Amino acid sequence: SFLPEWWAADGRTKLEVYKRLAACETEKELELLREELADRLGREPGEVAILYECARVRILATQLGMEAVKRAGSQVIFTFRARGDF
Repeated sequence: SFLPEWWAADGRTKLEVYKRLAACETEKELELLREELADRLGREPGEVAILYECARVRILATQLGMEAVKRAGSQVIFTFRARGDF
């Protein structure tokens, strides 16, 4: 998914949004970012809602001890860390 030009017009803003999404470690942090960006940039488009959901899946997967969640065609592959790693 991507950030539409009309929502985040310049490259600096887009980069900031992507970095801040990647830095969220809890659902609370993600929700606070979502509220902040809605205040600053306006109502989010569908593409951005998908990015938030992807970030949420990453956060939850990390909390469950997953190392990676990847999509391969119509399948989703979950890779868990070794027991001693979390």
